[in-house]
Amino acid sequence: MTAQNNGRSQGSSIDDNGKMIRVLDHGAIDFNDDWAMMYVAMYQDVNRDNDNGTTWYTVGVRPMYKWTPIMSTLMEVGYDNVKSQRTGDRNGQYKVTLAQQWQAGNSIWSRPAIRVFATYANWDEKWGYANNDSGAGYNAGTAYNDTSMHTFSRGKDSEVTFGAQMEIWW
Repeated sequence: MTAQNNGRSQGSSIDDNGKMIRVLDHGAIDFNDDWAMMYVAMYQDVNRDNDNGTTWYTVGVRPMYKWTPIMSTLMEVGYDNVKSQRTGDRNGQYKVTLAQQWQAGNSIWSRPAIRVFATYANWDEKWGYANNDSGAGYNAGTAYNDTSMHTFSRGKDSEVTFGAQMEIWW
């Protein structure tokens, strides 16, 4: 089993008597020669016997308008909601991204692609995971509610991000 979705084994520090289910649908739709859209919807429930699991819902769409066979504009809208099994509270986040993209082909799947983007993200987090620097009485990797004395999450906030990105896969 892996911890916190980062792919590292936790060995015997994670009990093996939990349950997990994940239902995922993702794909792409071509509406016509100019418009296409990628989509994703997922439900995941990790029920751990140490009560440190999560229930996660996520949805997202990425419509694409093709200006030429190698240049397109993308908008990406996504929402995540994660409930802690331990605290019972939910963390929510949504984002909207606008990007100009140059890709090697006319398909929404064409790669490599390079894009410049602007993203607005908004989140409301009520819990987070302790780390090795959290102090006495807190176990690293365990979910805790935020308190007036200690913050484990990013709280409630928003930000705008600008950048460039290259995506290569085959």
